[in-house]
This record gives sequence, C-alpha cells and structure tokens, in this order.
Amino acid sequence: MLIIKQRIARGIEAMRAQDVDMWIALGRDLPHKGEPMLNYLLTYPMSGPVAVVLCANGATYAINSPMEIEEIESMGTYEHVIANTEGYAGIKKTIADIVRAEQPDRIALNYSEKDPTADGLSLTCYRVLCDAFRIAGFQGETLSSQMLMKYLRANRSPEEIARIRAAVQQSMAIYQQARPHMRLGMSGIDIQRLFQSLADAHGFGYSWPKYGNPFNSIGTRSSYLCKRPAADVFIEPGNVVNVDFGIIVDGASSDNQRTFYALRPGESAPPDEVQRAFNALGDVNRALYEHMRAGVGSGELLEYANAEFRRHGYPERRGGFGHEIGFLAHDGALSPGSSACEPEIDSTLLEGMTFTLEPAIITSHGRVCREEVVAVGKERGELLSTLQDEIWLIRD
Repeated sequence: MLIIKQRIARGIEAMRAQDVDMWIALGRDLPHKGEPMLNYLLTYPMSGPVAVVLCANGATYAINSPMEIEEIESMGTYEHVIANTEGYAGIKKTIADIVRAEQPDRIALNYSEKDPTADGLSLTCYRVLCDAFRIAGFQGETLSSQMLMKYLRANRSPEEIARIRAAVQQSMAIYQQARPHMRLGMSGIDIQRLFQSLADAHGFGYSWPKYGNPFNSIGTRSSYLCKRPAADVFIEPGNVVNVDFGIIVDGASSDNQRTFYALRPGESAPPDEVQRAFNALGDVNRALYEHMRAGVGSGELLEYANAEFRRHGYPERRGGFGHEIGFLAHDGALSPGSSACEPEIDSTLLEGMTFTLEPAIITSHGRVCREEVVAVGKERGELLSTLQDEIWLIRD
C-alpha cells in the first residue's frame, strides 16, 4: 500500500499548493465505466458506487458498499471508511455530510479535455455530486482536477519507478527470447503469437488490449498504425520489421519498439537508408533524454530533437515524440517535445515522471523506430529500457 499512500500524499500536497480544499473521485462498476483516479487509489476496480474524498487539511474518506468495504479497510490508507447501504442516495447523503463538515471553498472534480486520467467523472455521478452539493448548501467553486492529477499520478516515487523499470526489463528479456525465432515467411499474426506465447508463459498482463499487442509492421505492405497485425503479410527479404510490444508486471507497464531487418541474398547488413534512419533515431532519443530534467518544459525538447534530425539530413518535426507511461502504456497528457496540453495543464517536467520516446522514420523498406522508456531526473533523464545498439537481423 506504500505506493497508494504516496499518491494520496502527493495529491494532498498539490491541493495545498494550488489552493484546492477538497478533491472528490466518484465512480461505479469500474471494470466497465472506469475512473482513473480510483484505479490509482484502490486495490482493484470496484463495483461501488465508490468514492474517495481527499482534503487539503489531510482528512481522507472512502465510501463503498458493504460488499467491498472490508477491502478498503484492510488497505489502511483512509482515515474515514464509510459503508454505504443505500446506493446513490447513500453516496449523495454521505458526501453532503462530508462537505458540510469540511466546509470547502474549492472542490476539484475529475473532468478534463486534455488529460484522460483526470476525466473519469460520468454524467450520472456528476449529477449525484451536484445534488450532494445542493443538499450541503455548498456555494463555492468546482474546478478540473487536471493540474492536481499531474502530481498524484506522474510525480512518481522511487518505488513506482522501480516497478516500471522491472516491467520494461521483463519486456526487454522477451524481445531477446523472441529474436532467434523471427523468420522469413512469418506473418504479422505469427509475430504477435510468438510474443504473446512468451508473455503468457510468465503470466504477464498487456499494456494495451491483447488483440493488438504487439502491433507490428512488415515492410511497406502493412499498416504503420495501431492496427491488429496482418495475417496475409509475410516477412520477405528486404523488409524492415517493427515490433511494438508492452506488458504489465506488478501493476506497472512497459511499451517499447524494436527494429528488425530481413537480409536479402548477398547482404550481411541492412541497406544504408535503413541504417541511417536507425542511427538518426538513436541520436534523437539521446538528445531528448539527456535534456529531460525537472523544470524543463516539455515543448522545449523539440529543438534538441530537431537539431539531430537536421544534422542527419531529415526534415524537422512538429513534436510529440512519445507519451507518459505508468499504470498503463498511455498514462497521462504530456508528450516529450510538445506543449499541446497547455494552458490547461502545465507541461513542465517533474522529477519521477516517466515517458516513452518513439520518433520514427519511414524508409522504402518499412518503418524504423526505437522506442525507449525514460524517467525524468534532476539533471537528465534516466533510461529504464536497454538501448537497441544495432538492427536485429533476420537471416533465414
């Protein structure tokens, strides 16, 4: 429960810094409806209706049905654990009582256009909260939790980073186990089955739905996008093969891409076009993670990346070289090299934030990508993945 306690503490600290008195997360049937904040603060997706209330004065509340309340009590993370036997009517009354007791002026709710992890409040639950506020006589301000969520979710502790590193390193091991089995004539689905068989043997979960995990592209004949791998496109000599794979281990996700090349007769190495792209992407990633230190604006990273693209003779990019990663593969709003989340969300990097870096180059042989996972540090980013130092060759 240490990580959940750390998240609660970070959330309350952010509330104090941003002059927010109360933060309410309310959800129901979480396996279906979802509420990201509750996923971060509970042990599993509960049925509810379930609510967590954080207060800037340090008070914490959790409300749920008797069927699940013992699990919340056993967590030891909430000061007040309240059993609700009356469904929405009971939740409404209990939250009204809490609001009356705490007398907040500003209440954060989970709605956001920019950050999906701060957008878990359904219309029904919003109406329940509106009724609770009316019953309590609340006359203050409600606001989006999107700037608070950045701290609760993404300003990760060393323990969280260690879990992400472990998941990434397990993924690295699966890539190495799969390499000798990559053969000419394999289809996209064959590649997917190979990686899934290795992940399933360890009992790992998947960072995005198994149906499309891993994504892969073969040469120029299959999709470069997030589409289920093709069953009728096969590895042929001269193809670049890109594999985009992610697993969940102990509640943390990985997401990496690795590049293969199928040798043509007489070749012992990839063509210059492919090798040039691979080298350029390595230098772009290095320029990015070397500058990923706390206090740097995400958008500031764009120029460091573009300097490397120019140096290698490629056009400049407009930014967005990856995404936040953590509980799931896509776990937040910021993207290295982009400030598109502003002004709603400050794009300044915080120590402990974790990102993928995944610039790519399309060649006449297929898509080349080197996707790494990086943690923001005090002085520079820290690689959590193991760099691919050469293009992996498919010989037969």
